[in-house]
Amino acid sequence: MSIIVFSSCAMNQEKKADRNTGPDTRPYRAVTRCASMHRRVSARNGFVKQSHRVVTTDPRRVVCSEAMPDAPVVRIGDDDSGRRLDRVLRKAFPAVPVGRIFRAIRSGEVRINGHRVPGSHRVASGDELRIPPAFSGEQSLTAEHSPSPDLPIEQRDRIVFANHDIVVVNKLAGELTHGEQSLETLVRRWAPAPSGISFRIGPAHRLDRNTSGLIVFGITRSGAEEAAAVFASGSVVKRYVALLGGRIETSAVWDEPLERDGSSMITRVHGREYSPQREYSPQREYSPQREHSRAMAVTRVDPIATTETRTLAIVTIETGRTHQIRAHAAYHGHALCADVKYGGTGSGVPARMANGKPFRRYLLHAASLTLRRPSQILGFDHLWAPPPPDSLRAIEALFGRRVLETLIETVAAHR
Repeated sequence: MSIIVFSSCAMNQEKKADRNTGPDTRPYRAVTRCASMHRRVSARNGFVKQSHRVVTTDPRRVVCSEAMPDAPVVRIGDDDSGRRLDRVLRKAFPAVPVGRIFRAIRSGEVRINGHRVPGSHRVASGDELRIPPAFSGEQSLTAEHSPSPDLPIEQRDRIVFANHDIVVVNKLAGELTHGEQSLETLVRRWAPAPSGISFRIGPAHRLDRNTSGLIVFGITRSGAEEAAAVFASGSVVKRYVALLGGRIETSAVWDEPLERDGSSMITRVHGREYSPQREYSPQREYSPQREHSRAMAVTRVDPIATTETRTLAIVTIETGRTHQIRAHAAYHGHALCADVKYGGTGSGVPARMANGKPFRRYLLHAASLTLRRPSQILGFDHLWAPPPPDSLRAIEALFGRRVLETLIETVAAHR
């Protein structure tokens, strides 16, 4: 980029023009008449010609608007429309320092429909966004997206529901939600590319790594915003299949408030200390931070079948706290079987996982999602998915075929 540095005399003239008439677009020779001295900084294409027009930037420099003939132009899509320009650029080019982005906006390197605009400018669908060549060299979010309709059939079968705005996938136990070779990678391979440079396909809610079940992904900005709002407002009824330790013979509601310990990454009932031996004791001192961090949580447990040491249950959560089911179950002495982190004992299930190894993980499956109110964008009222094959084998081995069939009927029912 060619830069011409002017003396204070030229800068005063420039500021006055910028204040009264907007960006100074007088010919270069007109500006230099006011300068007592100036120097030229050579660029890729040599010195700036006197016929070029200049654009004011900050009190120390004037940037030639024709110095970037190869600057790429991107058309704003629906997923970017209505967002601030600076936000679009920050999300589209996360590797570019924030200061560099704002400097590019102020200097006129970034333009909308050929005009210099502030960072607060709201872009609209169809706008032409000019970005510096250096930005296009960085890896943008859209560059990571490579749709591939030819997914293996076993992966396509995991897509439970899809429309223009969202896709719902049945996550496997042990599968990561983010990162390389994750569920997010699968969705982005299947879904069409986003209509915009600043939107990234991602999940509207979370499941623990070893928890299987339904996850909603927003594949458009409107779908992502709607799904996030629905989950945040508690308008989704989420039902899980859980294998709990101990014997639970009647339905129960666990509504103790929870708090998250960021150091140990454990969720506990507020005002209680947790140990792996499932021993809880009151806090010795009152902590305003703990009081502020507590969150109401409601968990309903409906047993389907029991043995002397285990309970197969449908667990419904009306709130979505991190590790909510695991923490409530541990507090009430019914930690998930094999959930060692929360004091669960070994599963001892006479079944094997898909890789042939013994079934030793805890069994927790997000089986169904039911909307309390209709959503035209989300496009579903009730969705369900059965547990993974190894979980089904474990349930049948422990409780029998009839219990397994009853469980599937209960999960599939819209209630």
